[in-house]
Amino acid sequence: MTLPPELRREAEARLGEVRAPRPVGGGCINECFRVDLPAGPAFLKYNLRAPAGFFAAEAEGLDALRAAAGDGLRVPAVLALGEATPWIALEWLEPA
Repeated sequence: MTLPPELRREAEARLGEVRAPRPVGGGCINECFRVDLPAGPAFLKYNLRAPAGFFAAEAEGLDALRAAAGDGLRVPAVLALGEATPWIALEWLEPA
């Protein structure tokens, strides 16, 4: 399993070179990968059948959780969202 070419092009335009995509769990209905970016690792997931606004709603929810949690809960930062293809890239948090 790998990233669709159009998604990879869009992600690289926003995040820099996307290297070593490795499938990971955690997305249920989405395809999920750990990728290496110039700034470090990231969690990237996509769903080519997602409705419009699907990942934008997730980004808003994560931002709201981060704001409400303060220092009490680690919530991954949103790094980028897809426009031409439905995807989201998040800060990679090591499982604990």
